Amino acid sequence: MYDAFIYSKDAEVNDPAGKLANLLGAVGLLVQDALADADASDSVSAALISVGSHPDQSISVLSCALGISHSGTVRLVDKLVDEGLIRRTRTAEDKRSAVLRLTSKGKKRFTPLLQRRQEALAALTEGITDADTKRLTALFSQMLAKNITSNQDARRTCRLCCEAACRPTGCPVEEAAESHN
Repeated sequence: MYDAFIYSKDAEVNDPAGKLANLLGAVGLLVQDALADADASDSVSAALISVGSHPDQSISVLSCALGISHSGTVRLVDKLVDEGLIRRTRTAEDKRSAVLRLTSKGKKRFTPLLQRRQEALAALTEGITDADTKRLTALFSQMLAKNITSNQDARRTCRLCCEAACRPTGCPVEEAAESHN
């Protein structure tokens, strides 16, 4: 639909879907930049948030959440273990398998990470009315529900989320994943 479109000042195009796509992309970049500025978007931060939110997950589950290879995740976990942020514990059921938990040092980084993330994102929505916040929440929930089709999608999408913000009223991402199971 858009592959042959080249903007011209003479073009008179009324394409609400194209404008919405542009606006959504621009908001996505604002979010990405805000998270980068808050030091809350790199793989280390994502791993700490994921493990802190979902203790006792395996390296395979973390790999899916981060969207990086298993070997890349092992290297990342090794680094976090060496830094004293994550503890890897072998399971009693299968000695080849390990689960991940934050150490006390990791927990001290976890809370400020989530706080910086929330503050950066809150700054983007500052000044939006309560009514508009409700409408945006409904629209974003609808978009997420349409695009989340598995638990892996859900974990990847929410890898940087402050889960306490959604859980009390129901997370649309988790609900979408569960509806496909």
